Amino acid sequence: MRSSKPAIDRLGPGDILIIGLEAAMESSTGITLFPAYSLWCILAGIPVVVVWNRFKKTITGHVIWVPVLLAFTACYVMKLIFLPRFLSYVPFSA
Repeated sequence: MRSSKPAIDRLGPGDILIIGLEAAMESSTGITLFPAYSLWCILAGIPVVVVWNRFKKTITGHVIWVPVLLAFTACYVMKLIFLPRFLSYVPFSA
């Protein structure tokens, strides 16, 4: 009985073409969405700047983490608002 494993494990020209096309598509998507991502980061960073400027003379010790936590919270809330299926998404599940 012959094994089909060598035929399955072989990497052919079609596989290399598909890998190249997928990489090109992912790159073009990333380049296209970069401005939106930049705006997203700026909007999430606004609470950090506001809190930092308001309390920079009184921030000491562990209180320094408050603006960081606010930024992460703002970013996560924005993701949930704009991408409600984010909670059920499993990376690399397609």
